[in-house]
Amino acid sequence: MKKILIIGPTPPPIHGVSIATETILNSSLQYRIQIIHLNTSDRRELSNIGKIDIKNISIAFIQFFKLLWLFIAKNPEIVYIPISQTSLGYLRDSLFLIPSKLFNKKIIIHLHGSYLRLLYNQCHFLIKKLIKWTLKDISRAIVLGENLKPIFKSLVPEDRIVVIPNGLDEKPFIKYCSDLKKGNKNIQILYLSNLVKFKGFFDLINAIPEVIRKHQNVTFIFAGPFRHDKEKEEAFTFISENKINSFVKFEGIVTGKEKIDLLMTSDIFVLPSYNEGQPFAILEAMAAGLPIISTNVGAIPETVIDGENGFIISVNNPQEIAEKIVILIENEKLRKKMAEKSKERFLQYYTKNKFIENLGKVFESI
Repeated sequence: MKKILIIGPTPPPIHGVSIATETILNSSLQYRIQIIHLNTSDRRELSNIGKIDIKNISIAFIQFFKLLWLFIAKNPEIVYIPISQTSLGYLRDSLFLIPSKLFNKKIIIHLHGSYLRLLYNQCHFLIKKLIKWTLKDISRAIVLGENLKPIFKSLVPEDRIVVIPNGLDEKPFIKYCSDLKKGNKNIQILYLSNLVKFKGFFDLINAIPEVIRKHQNVTFIFAGPFRHDKEKEEAFTFISENKINSFVKFEGIVTGKEKIDLLMTSDIFVLPSYNEGQPFAILEAMAAGLPIISTNVGAIPETVIDGENGFIISVNNPQEIAEKIVILIENEKLRKKMAEKSKERFLQYYTKNKFIENLGKVFESI
């Protein structure tokens, strides 16, 4: 039985990499291969990720020495590492990548976003050399979509770059049963992510006045935490000045059944991000059977097919967001058709089992 060392965090906090790591650890792969886990979790808030402080540095070096001990005590053949997309994060990852190379392990890296090329092009030349050297001769580089393969151009041979979309457990959505939507005549438009400008939440807020100029039977739900006080103040000032308070609700962080309820009782999902890999929030919205409005970035246009299960729009375009929302409000038949297509695409490509099946093939190919 192959021994594979999985390096990565588990929740909390909840984010794409921790969800993916937990999915792997709890999957059927544990019956086919011997999984060894090096937990890189920092249980503090997400805002601590990428920062330099005493605790982050100490955690990194403790994990480094744990890695060396696992190499000696367990002797895994393959090392699987979800790599970071910031200079500090990659320096931390190099504490895993360099020993793995020196111990002659077969390395699989998994990129959960789309920033790495930007980092490589803009970073200090020494970091650039480190990235190039650590990625040289790796066994596989996993990306979330075909659009993201060029990130590794000149860094990893093309035949070693593999596409594996994210996957999500469909059971909570299939078992769901609620009467919450009955009697609710308002169209509920949902945003589910961190409330930061690069996620496009402020563009959606800017689109609201144009939508309600034509339709007042709408409620805009924003679920997620604000990360910056200045952005929060700016958003609430805009809402107040445009007198749209009665059309907007902020739910804060939602998890578990509360999040499922919110998804299943909504009508339209909007995530107009500026930069993404393949957001779990979009997969959750598809699992809930929602039409999606999102942007032409990362693997999103491969996940949301424009005109089929939603609309793909340009970045930083509140007017276009408003136009697509109005189309879906006014055309119930189209809204329902796109909702059905979202569910179909999710079940065909983006379930937890599909993710594990694809990842298992990569492990077995090495």
